[in-house]
Amino acid sequence: MNTIRPTDVGKRVSIQFFSDDGSRAEAVGTFERAEMEGGDVTMYVRKRDDTLVAVPVRRIRFGKVVGPPR
Repeated sequence: MNTIRPTDVGKRVSIQFFSDDGSRAEAVGTFERAEMEGGDVTMYVRKRDDTLVAVPVRRIRFGKVVGPPR
């Protein structure tokens, strides 16, 4: 279940998703934006190491807003 919404831009999120090879992956960081690409919505998360992760919504297993890092 994905509870992240466009109004959550700028908040810290955690997204668990299925990668291209079908394995599970996770992106934790700042939700930067959501864009339509070829009929699919893609969410972009900026991780702590400054990596930008693009996650198609159709691949999200779980997504939620989380608190600040400890």
